[in-house]
Amino acid sequence: MAHCPETILDAADKIRKQDGGDQFRFVFLGNGARKNELMERAESMGLDNVVFIDSVPKAEVVKY
Repeated sequence: MAHCPETILDAADKIRKQDGGDQFRFVFLGNGARKNELMERAESMGLDNVVFIDSVPKAEVVKY
């Protein structure tokens, strides 16, 4: 909660509106305490450049 992930959603919103912004995706990996809240906010903002992925084993994190 100390990382203020809403800032990332705001950045995703700004970047998608820029020329070439559709080339970028923001990945939230894991099941944090506020995941559902962030997913709802991303949906309400219409962010199609944000992806939420459930937790994966530590060895697989590098794939993302």
